[in-house]
Amino acid sequence: MQKLQQKLVRWIRIAIGGPLGLLAWSVSGASAVAIVIWGLKTVAIPLLMIKTASWGMWGLGVLKESKTRRLLKRG
Repeated sequence: MQKLQQKLVRWIRIAIGGPLGLLAWSVSGASAVAIVIWGLKTVAIPLLMIKTASWGMWGLGVLKESKTRRLLKRG
């Protein structure tokens, strides 16, 4: 059971993207709040830039976590 829990935690970390992914999710959430506050027309262009950056950060986090998982699996 312990091994299953460790696997599950590891896969969740990969899906979230680790610490960098958490930052990306936070930025994405902040952009959603900006839409609610100021409206989509006002923040459309900055929103595109923010979303692109947050997706990039999330992707890097996922790659980093996957690489860490592979190194732990080998070692």
